[in-house]
Amino acid sequence: MKLDCVLTAVNENKMYLDLLPFFIKFWNKLYPEVDVKIILIANSIPEEYLSYKDNIILFEPIETISTAFTSQFIRLLYPSLLDYKNGLLITDIDDWPMNRHFFTKNIEEFSDDKWINMRNWTGGNQISMCWQVTTPKIWKEVFQVHSLEDIKEILLNVSNKVSYVDGPGKRGWYTDQIYLHEKVMNWDKKTKNYVFLHDSNTKFCRLNRDHFRINNPVTCNKITNGVFSDYHCLRPNSKHFETNNKIFDLL
Repeated sequence: MKLDCVLTAVNENKMYLDLLPFFIKFWNKLYPEVDVKIILIANSIPEEYLSYKDNIILFEPIETISTAFTSQFIRLLYPSLLDYKNGLLITDIDDWPMNRHFFTKNIEEFSDDKWINMRNWTGGNQISMCWQVTTPKIWKEVFQVHSLEDIKEILLNVSNKVSYVDGPGKRGWYTDQIYLHEKVMNWDKKTKNYVFLHDSNTKFCRLNRDHFRINNPVTCNKITNGVFSDYHCLRPNSKHFETNNKIFDLL
């Protein structure tokens, strides 16, 4: 499988929206052949992000649904509507690539009929949103999405069943990962085409925002030499711009 597109989503919460430029820059620098798409849950693109309009897919908020919930959940649904032949990967907007091979070399041996879970993280009845990759054709098979109206209907149906509270770890926060697990496991019963990769084999090695010092020469050398697979970034970007930018420059 080849990687054609990486997709994430965000609402107008500045904690996450301000990460949009770096998300695009990191992917463009390390994977220039991969399209970068960000679903923005908003009525319009803020002026400061208009230069990224080719990367942004605008999705108007649904009045009765939290935009935080929508930005989490829509990553499961929108891939079905995108016109790519090869793999489409979903991720978080605060998780950025750190080398030129992790997201391509680890999937190239698999055929296009596979669903590839790039982590062997387990959470009971959940599958991690970071990172799932398959073709839009398979995304469509799994989630049965054929139109924007299908997306809106599913969002309404699922959100009505949970008492979602905005904020990491709060009520309903893991609804997307639970739904993902349910749909993929049901699909796999029929196809036997679900595969998950072991971190030890993929050389998963995260630069985590809680566990590094940017002035450490060892860390800087590891960044430059592509040791890290991804960066769970410091935020808000307004506070940590210099560190995030230094990491970008070291790549």
